[in-house]
Amino acid sequence: YGWSLYVLRLHDMHHFLPHVPWYNYFKVWDLANGAFRRQEIPEKELFAKPDPHFKDQVLQEKEEAADAILLAQVTAIHEAAPGIKTFFFTAPQSAPPLPPFTAGAHINVTLPSGKVRAYSCLNAPYEGHCYQIAVKLEANGQGGSREMHEQVQVGDVLEISHPQNNFVLYENVKQYILIAGGIGITPLLSMAHR
Repeated sequence: YGWSLYVLRLHDMHHFLPHVPWYNYFKVWDLANGAFRRQEIPEKELFAKPDPHFKDQVLQEKEEAADAILLAQVTAIHEAAPGIKTFFFTAPQSAPPLPPFTAGAHINVTLPSGKVRAYSCLNAPYEGHCYQIAVKLEANGQGGSREMHEQVQVGDVLEISHPQNNFVLYENVKQYILIAGGIGITPLLSMAHR
């Protein structure tokens, strides 16, 4: 059974990755599995009875977590560079602590006007007690960055989403090269901390 499963995996990889040499198949297999495990993709046993509602249940749970609103207090604002401010969020005194986040994650911030903007967490993921974001003032934007720069003050309590990650750091490699331009560096700072 073990040998036939081995041959089956080699055969699958040959069709999925025809450009990869056979001696790198298991390295690629491990990299892919590492990426899948970090994206919370549900795993099923090889001969498990299919559950037609399993996918819907997983998607609904993920949606409910994403839709849940957290309250976060602005505890500090710093001028990181001309036109760029960093905002530090922590849980208000009476609220439970903020949930942890992973490198590359973002939060949706509801501004005082009701606009919702997504910002990457740029601090180290092990700093679970706070989220740090950076906002570049966009002169020709739709007003979200201007509102963050001009109206949000230290002490304000804003609604934010649970951290979500669509930009997962693949951690089972030996070396990294992180490349970013401008404000796009924010999620990569979190990855560099990690």
